[in-house]
Amino acid sequence: DGLIYDSAIGEGIWTHKFENGKHTWTFNNVLELGEIIELTLKFNTTASGKFTNYVSAGSTQTDILTANAIVNVLKPDFKVEKIVLTPKVALGEQVIYEIIVHNTGEADLTNIVVEEMPDASLVFDHYVDGGLFKHSLILGKHIWTLDKLAKGNYAGFKLYFNTTATGNISNKISVKSDEVPENTTTSNNTTVLLPAFTVEKICLYPNVLVGN
Repeated sequence: DGLIYDSAIGEGIWTHKFENGKHTWTFNNVLELGEIIELTLKFNTTASGKFTNYVSAGSTQTDILTANAIVNVLKPDFKVEKIVLTPKVALGEQVIYEIIVHNTGEADLTNIVVEEMPDASLVFDHYVDGGLFKHSLILGKHIWTLDKLAKGNYAGFKLYFNTTATGNISNKISVKSDEVPENTTTSNNTTVLLPAFTVEKICLYPNVLVGN
């Protein structure tokens, strides 16, 4: 369980059969004295954990020998935080978001991709990080890429947007990696307020004497 046969390297000199739920390979030539041959098998993993794979080999002139190999399949995973540092701003002020990616899995993550999906009323201004992320503008989309995030570590950056309209603004991001290709999305809201004021000028003495 957890391992599904995919393919073999070296099948040109081997004949492969699958019978009664078992894979067998027969060497097509004569194995000379002192000769060493190899057969490399590739399996896909379907679950995390420690798996033992057994193999038996023999010939008409020898006994059947068995061997095994143990593989530890790790589960990659991550958690994404998007924090709005300015939940309420006045029109024309900047909205600031903080993006944090946590590696919560059992293995290192590579090629982490963060895509920003801002509201139409937000205009990207700049971002601030520690030099870990690479920023790209692809087909009008702002994308940040992190080469590697070790197990148990986290990395993040801040986004600055200019506001162009009032109201409750919803902003989303999408995150994935080579090990976790499914997009993980998260969003939050910011309220952009219209600044305004009124002026009253009241005459407290509408009638006064000359000189007063």
